[in-house]
Amino acid sequence: MRLLKTSLALAILAASATSFATESFNAKSLAMSGSGLAVSDFSYGTALNPALGSNYDASDDFNLNLNIGAIGSDPDELVDQADAIVDLIDRLDGQTIDTQQEIDLIKQLDQQLTDMSGDTMFVDAGLSVEFAIPNKYVATNLFIRGNAALTLTPEYESLDSEAIDRIVQNNGQFSEDDLDSRMIATGAAIAEIGLNFATKFKVGTQVISVGIAPKYQTVETIIYNESINNFDEDDFDADQYTAEDSNFNLDLGIQTAYKRWNFGAVLKNAIESEYEVVGDKPVTIEPQLSLGVGYKNSWAQLSLDVDATAAQDFSSRQDVQFARFGLELDAFNFLQIRGGYRHDLEGTYDDTVSVGLGLSPFDVFNIDLAVVAGDNDTLGGAVQIGFGF
Repeated sequence: MRLLKTSLALAILAASATSFATESFNAKSLAMSGSGLAVSDFSYGTALNPALGSNYDASDDFNLNLNIGAIGSDPDELVDQADAIVDLIDRLDGQTIDTQQEIDLIKQLDQQLTDMSGDTMFVDAGLSVEFAIPNKYVATNLFIRGNAALTLTPEYESLDSEAIDRIVQNNGQFSEDDLDSRMIATGAAIAEIGLNFATKFKVGTQVISVGIAPKYQTVETIIYNESINNFDEDDFDADQYTAEDSNFNLDLGIQTAYKRWNFGAVLKNAIESEYEVVGDKPVTIEPQLSLGVGYKNSWAQLSLDVDATAAQDFSSRQDVQFARFGLELDAFNFLQIRGGYRHDLEGTYDDTVSVGLGLSPFDVFNIDLAVVAGDNDTLGGAVQIGFGF
C-alpha cells in the first residue's frame, strides 16, 4: 500500500519525468529534435516512420549505423545529496546526542533532508544498431534498439524533523530507524528487435510509400522505494524493484511527396499492450499517431512533426504530446549542419533545442554528433557512426 502511495506522490513531484516511450537517440534525428517522419532517408528514417525504408537513391545499396546517446537533468545533484545524507546517518546511528558536535551534525542532517525535498533528477539513455538493405520490391531494415529511462525523487517526511527535535531536547540516542523519508526511482528499460519492410506503389501518378515494422519488445519496469538511510543507486535494478514483461508489437507508416513537399504519418505501437509493474496495476501502452510534413531540395531539409494523440508518461502518469521542428543544411553531400526545437503541448516537459554536425565523405562513411539542451540544466547528446556500401 505504501508503494502505491509513494508512486502517486511521485506523480505529483516529477515535473521533468521521463516518458515510457523514450527519445530516439539516432544522432541525425536527435540533432533535429526527433523530427523528420515525412522526409528522412532510409538509413535512419525507419526509427521515425517505417515507410521511409523506401526513401533511398539508386546508388544506395546497404547502410549500417550505430547510435548511442543520453539526456538528463540533475540541477540539484540529487544523487550526491542522497549519498551525503546516507554517510551522515551512518556516522550518527547509535550515538547519544549529548555533545554540541553531535547536535550540530543531527541538525545538519535535518536541514539536508529538508533541502532535498522537491528535488528531481532524470536520465534517459539509448543505443541502436540499424542495418538497411534498399530494394525496389521490399526495402528491409534490421534493427536492435534499447532505451533506459529513470526518474529519481525524494519523499520527505516532516515527522523526521519532529523526531530529531525530540532527540536533541532529551539528549536521546539516534537510530536510522527514526527516519521515515524515502528515495523513489521509477523508470523502464526497453529493448526491441525487429524487421522493417517498406515498398512503393502508385495511385494514378502519385507515388506512395508504406511500411510495417513488426518487433519483439522486452520491457523492464523499475519502481525503487527505499528509506533514505538504505539508499543505494546500485540497487535500482534489484529483483524486488523490477518487473519484466514482453510483447509483440508493430509500427505502421505511410509517406508521399508532391514536388519538394513530403507528407507522412506513423502509428507507433499499433497493438495496445499491458506491462507489469512492481506493486501496482499494469501500465497500458496505447497506439500513438504522429503526423509530419517536410520540404527537401539538394541542400536543405525542413521538417515539422506533431503527435496527433498524447502518450502517457510512465513515471508521472501525466500526458505528453510533442511538436518537433528540424532543419538540415547539406554542403556537397559532405558536411551537414542541423538544428531543432521540441515543445510539449501538454506542458509536462520543458522545451529543448538541439544542434548537430555530420560528416559523410564520399558517401561511404559518416559520423554525426548531436547536442540537446533545455531548462533546469537539461543536457544531452548522441553520436552515430555509419557505413554505406
